Amino acid sequence: MPEANDRTNIELPFQPVEAGKAAFLLRELDWGEHYIGISLNPAMGNSDIYVYSLKELLRFLTQGGASLGVLQGSSRVGTSWVKLSEVLDWLRNSVKDEELADVLQEALGNDEGIDDSGIAAMMTMGGGKYQSYLEELKVLAELVNLRIMQLEEALEEE
Repeated sequence: MPEANDRTNIELPFQPVEAGKAAFLLRELDWGEHYIGISLNPAMGNSDIYVYSLKELLRFLTQGGASLGVLQGSSRVGTSWVKLSEVLDWLRNSVKDEELADVLQEALGNDEGIDDSGIAAMMTMGGGKYQSYLEELKVLAELVNLRIMQLEEALEEE
């Protein structure tokens, strides 16, 4: 049965985790186990972002905390670019967090999101596809954040 988070009183969509497993899931991965996301920014260009842990994934998705999936500066706006299927594969095969991957897949469906041909539309901030992608990114970030909170709580209870 899912548990409520002690700090937020939010019911978590995850089963309880022991401290040892929590530490394992929060670990920093080695080279070759990383996920590569792309930061799309019309002012600065696109850049690969190497992600080695759940916390780095959350930081990438929220781009420094400006707002979920969007980095805003004085005259530039950027977007984190992920493919859901690749994130799910990374969570299952590298991080070894099947439960998080399953919860994300259930929450977001099997949709790939915007395909590569949609990048140009995203860069110009046009269309409903961009808004739906940001909504997917927000759900992804919120669930990853809840998982991290749960795992950190399990470590504190050790």
